[in-house]
Amino acid sequence: MKSRRWRGSIELLGVLAALFLSGDRTLAETSCPRDLEPLIDRMLPELPGYINRVTARSRGTDDPHSTVIVVGRPEFQEIELDRTPPENVHQVFITTLERTYTPNRIHHLQHFHWLFLTQAENGDWWLVTIFSSLDTASDNIVTPPRETSSSAIASGIRNWLRDCRAEVR
Repeated sequence: MKSRRWRGSIELLGVLAALFLSGDRTLAETSCPRDLEPLIDRMLPELPGYINRVTARSRGTDDPHSTVIVVGRPEFQEIELDRTPPENVHQVFITTLERTYTPNRIHHLQHFHWLFLTQAENGDWWLVTIFSSLDTASDNIVTPPRETSSSAIASGIRNWLRDCRAEVR
């Protein structure tokens, strides 16, 4: 009886492994990209889910409900700064579209995010810092950038990068 149960478990593991390994993605496609543009291209579609989970975990019951709908429009052209950042720090600009629910209305907000990422010697990517600004569509004014390294989007990016680093290499 015991050997039949073990045999059944081993067969199930074999079937699951075959399903997992026979997917459309090769081993090379499942490892975290080493180049910045493929990394960002892969991150952006998954990032709303990461950010929304961070927000849901931290939200109180009286807080307005906010959801990131889409993240996109990556730009890789770096801006010259007064101080030269370290050689291995790269700038990326992305945009988020968010929906916030208040008791009487639904608001759509567009945020602009300026990411500073670095790559370790082993190829892993890390978020150094992030600045964000809000597009106030009603006034056509974009707020000045503010440091948002403790925000939900920063946590979502860090969580995504952590999961990417954890993938099979």
